[in-house]
Amino acid sequence: MIPSGPEARQAAFAPEVSPTPREAIDAMLASPMFAEATVERYWQRYIGSPLPGNDFPDVRRELVRGLKAHNWDLNWLIRELATSVAYTQEMMFR
Repeated sequence: MIPSGPEARQAAFAPEVSPTPREAIDAMLASPMFAEATVERYWQRYIGSPLPGNDFPDVRRELVRGLKAHNWDLNWLIRELATSVAYTQEMMFR
């Protein structure tokens, strides 16, 4: 017999186990796109234009790797952005 009624509908749409907040954060930080998006957003915030990935592909890769290696330290990221060659060249031609 197929169950029916409100309980059956609720059981069909309810997730079996929802992740804890810590598990959700860990899953987000494990995503490779999250670090790239974070670097891109901070670059755009401080420079005002998208990260020039075609001109400086190594800068993007190193910033992403460094952000993960420094345990997502945003102060480290901002310091690295401000002292990068790409940043100084961008600011020189403004």
